[in-house]
Amino acid sequence: MILYTFTNMETITIGGIEWSTANSSNIKMKNGGVIAVAKTMEEWQSFCLNKQPCCCAYDFDEKNAAKYGYLYNAYVVAEGDNFSPDGFRIPSRNDWNNLLDALGGNISIDKNTPSPCLAKLKAVKGWLGKMNGTNESGFNALPGGDLFIGIEFRDKGFGVSWWTIEYNEPHITQYDKNKFKFHNTGAEIFNGPKGAMSGKYIRLIRFK
Repeated sequence: MILYTFTNMETITIGGIEWSTANSSNIKMKNGGVIAVAKTMEEWQSFCLNKQPCCCAYDFDEKNAAKYGYLYNAYVVAEGDNFSPDGFRIPSRNDWNNLLDALGGNISIDKNTPSPCLAKLKAVKGWLGKMNGTNESGFNALPGGDLFIGIEFRDKGFGVSWWTIEYNEPHITQYDKNKFKFHNTGAEIFNGPKGAMSGKYIRLIRFK
């Protein structure tokens, strides 16, 4: 594994792909636009209902953004390359699958033992209970939680969810029996306000 820095972004190479070692906190688009930063749940809901790209800090507390990055709505993902800094892109589900395979796979030996990739992805501290990982990969997954369908923040300390470019949701939570999981929301995310109001983190990968 090799550590790089591009555009002030540290990356780690896993399975031949360079991943950022922290969730994005970008609020600028390549076309000069600025992503709205919601300060209240009412603002978040309004931006989403108006199909406007937006982000927020967990609990609307900027200290959480400094630690975990920003939570983004699906309309940010829809911006695609316009969101990502030069040389980077939002990963696909296949990119995530490659990551899991490169770290030993996602099959748990038993209900009390994390899958090989899960332990290697998670940070060595910050997870509540006995959920800390080894961070052997350098990915440094922190339990920043998510914003559930524009209603409530949940799972800080216990879980984290990201977006893929196809709007799938790779995630780690205490409910997933020691495995890394996906929600297959796909393009249906925009068929109603429920999915479009969800807030997830974004990891970036080096463009090839």
